[in-house]
Amino acid sequence: MGLDRRVYRDRDSARLEYRWTALAKDTEFPGPRRAVDQMYLSRDGIEYAIYMSGPAEDWATTGAQFETVLKGWREP
Repeated sequence: MGLDRRVYRDRDSARLEYRWTALAKDTEFPGPRRAVDQMYLSRDGIEYAIYMSGPAEDWATTGAQFETVLKGWREP
């Protein structure tokens, strides 16, 4: 968990990972959650944020899906 400096697509970037507990009154899927947000600036100066969250207990699957999304991401 935390905020880390990274390099993504040969650009400076940051990755934020965090946890929280979703309450039953706020969502259809309450309980412990985890999220990751990869942010970077394109060569044109456009900021992109690629985000994914899921149940904390399924993070191995969600984390692997997120890495696949990052590898396949193409700017519009």
